Amino acid sequence: AVAWGAAYFGWLKHSGGRRIGGGIARSYYLALQSDAPADRKTVLCVVPQHLEEEQEIVLAQPELELALGQPVAFPLYTSTVRAGDKAGDLLEVAPTQLLQLPPLHTVLRGGKRSGSKSVPVTLAARCTEIGTLELWCVAKDGQNRWRLEFSVRDTIAIETDDDPRKPDTAVT
Repeated sequence: AVAWGAAYFGWLKHSGGRRIGGGIARSYYLALQSDAPADRKTVLCVVPQHLEEEQEIVLAQPELELALGQPVAFPLYTSTVRAGDKAGDLLEVAPTQLLQLPPLHTVLRGGKRSGSKSVPVTLAARCTEIGTLELWCVAKDGQNRWRLEFSVRDTIAIETDDDPRKPDTAVT
């Protein structure tokens, strides 16, 4: 049955046939550093609920500063209860409305000899058919793009105040 389903899906995709779609069931948010009260989180909606797979979202605003050449964390949150949020919305939300996914810790490079610096970027995102969220940091000058991949089908961790995995840094 799985093989038949996969073959039919491949035929539909190849022949341009219509398929049933409902989009993804969750909205995804990137936490940003801010002066928000302790009982609120400042998040940017990067992928709204019901986005179809392979559809790309390009956010012209807000412009963010990406730190290159040093360790950074990208804390990702998800929600099934905030269906009205749109891509690009900058929100202050209660942590109880969000579930934290494992953050991505990495060091992004700007070139062989660029060292540590900050680069103004905007974001682009898309959800793939294999269950990953691709988040692109696009340099404002258009010269560079940095791809970050998050698995959105992994187990979701509920954040607590004593959670040792809680990120200390974020994109500003």
